[in-house]
Amino acid sequence: MFDRAYHHWLHVLQRIVGIREKTMARNATIITISHGVGLLRGLITGYLVARLLPREMYGQYQFLLAAFGVAGFLNLPGIDTSLRRAVARGEKGVLYRVFQIHILISLIGTAALLIAIAFLNPDQRQTYWLPFVIAAVLFPVSQTSSTLFGALSVGEAKFKLSLIANIVMSALIALGALLILFLKPSALLLFVTVIAVPAVVYLAFSKRIMPPSDPHIPTKPILIYAAQLSFLALPLYFSTYVDKLMISALFGVKQLAVFSVATLIPENIKTWSKEILPISFAVQARGDNSLDRRWRLLLVVGRLTALALIPIALYIAFAPAIFAILFPNYPDAVFLTQVAGFFLITQPGAFLTQYLEAQKMLKALQWTQWLSSVFYLIALVTLLPAFGLIGAIVARGVLRLSSVLLALYFLLRPHPRDIAMT
Repeated sequence: MFDRAYHHWLHVLQRIVGIREKTMARNATIITISHGVGLLRGLITGYLVARLLPREMYGQYQFLLAAFGVAGFLNLPGIDTSLRRAVARGEKGVLYRVFQIHILISLIGTAALLIAIAFLNPDQRQTYWLPFVIAAVLFPVSQTSSTLFGALSVGEAKFKLSLIANIVMSALIALGALLILFLKPSALLLFVTVIAVPAVVYLAFSKRIMPPSDPHIPTKPILIYAAQLSFLALPLYFSTYVDKLMISALFGVKQLAVFSVATLIPENIKTWSKEILPISFAVQARGDNSLDRRWRLLLVVGRLTALALIPIALYIAFAPAIFAILFPNYPDAVFLTQVAGFFLITQPGAFLTQYLEAQKMLKALQWTQWLSSVFYLIALVTLLPAFGLIGAIVARGVLRLSSVLLALYFLLRPHPRDIAMT
């Protein structure tokens, strides 16, 4: 009975959304189950942490995560996509050598975290010097392990293995976080747990399926494409964390805690939609860059956007009740989370940007990411000081909406110069 219902669900999904490949629908189911496991982990690392920790300590925890994330933009962030593309094209024998190079590149982020200590004010330095040193030590293994496992699991579409790894990782993080919350609440210990555990799990699972090195596959093209993607993505990557750093600088870590709680559920939903993206990457990377393929993609994105309206409307309507139960000590976050939930309407449009990456439409990708980041930074600098936290959330909406519209423009533009982008 379950098997019949499962295949009926796949058929309905394919018919409504327009997904032609049954494998993609099946993998979407696996990813959704995996994200469900992640949501259980998030109940502890997100909900319970926000509920049980004092606002100031929770704000410190979010500040550490943001600082760690900003250091990541010095770490050749485009290497994730470049390696996944290489593996999807059958070049997995290059993984080990690129992994070694990536470790060396990651030391730049380590150095940046250590140097940043000197730029903290005296009070911050006393609070954060040890967390920054620990973050610097964890940085290389955290960055390279996720890149390696992502290349293997996404590039070869091993989503069942990814699900198992996620279950193991979630169980260990949940156990560690619970022990910390009830035995010795600490922003630093929580930070170390959520950074170190995934690194260890990803390395352990990668070792099991690591292919033998093939010296005949050159690393240079992969690294060059990674550098190109990193250059294109730098402003977008930096934009992911700059608002939290600005909020902590302008309004303090307690207001950062309010902002983090307000965006907690919408960001979890966004994370699920981003986890769905890899199932289509290998498909988008193969085949020609034809107008017919682009129009089919736009049709799928349009249908997904229409479907997204229903859960978004439900979330906005029930957000006051949800927060009254989950976060009664954060009533000032309710309206903020409703606005953040509204901007989830742009998430299906992420498939458009992924198509630009997969098809190596670098000029289009450059204009999309840099212009959307410029619009975002202008909105953030203008709205945050004037309107506070709501300004930061609207600025994030500007980032996502402009990114989708720019990608849409380039995909609808049948121009000969499109060939030069590939």
